Amino acid sequence: MKVTRCSLPKASVFNNGTVIDYLDCYQLTTVDLNNALTPSSLGKSFFTSAPKWVKNLFEIREKLARYVGLKTAEKKEDREKALNNLIVKLVNN
Repeated sequence: MKVTRCSLPKASVFNNGTVIDYLDCYQLTTVDLNNALTPSSLGKSFFTSAPKWVKNLFEIREKLARYVGLKTAEKKEDREKALNNLIVKLVNN
């Protein structure tokens, strides 16, 4: 697997004239001998592979948000459902 920095693709949704303060673009080159990689599985891996300290920060954030009355995903299933919905939207756009 190889990750390299690249230019923003012309077909990107960010190439619509919107001013963006900061943007990085990388591409991943990998060999998938078993044809097991799908856009959905890659997206899910990206959003669920955070280091433990990041997960701990999100747990603290959830508790603080709940404490001040903001809506949070109270169950793990709710978070997984929201993640699946996000992946479907990203893959279909």
